[in-house]
Amino acid sequence: SKTDPRGTILISGQPDLTPEEIMTIMFKNLRQNVNKQLQPDEKRRAMEYIIAVPPFFSSEQRFLLLHAAHLANLTKVS
Repeated sequence: SKTDPRGTILISGQPDLTPEEIMTIMFKNLRQNVNKQLQPDEKRRAMEYIIAVPPFFSSEQRFLLLHAAHLANLTKVS
């Protein structure tokens, strides 16, 4: 895999994916794996998340991380 100047990750044989798209895929995969371990009445809780954003992330990186979680249909815990 390589990175082009736009920040898009190029993976051989795959469409170009942005870091945000890769994070969305990772969040969806994580949610699916958690749901496999839960009882049916617990699955709603697997849709709620708490994400620790590294302090060195820029505002844009922080937004993209949280937006990827939103795209993965996760709900922020308030």
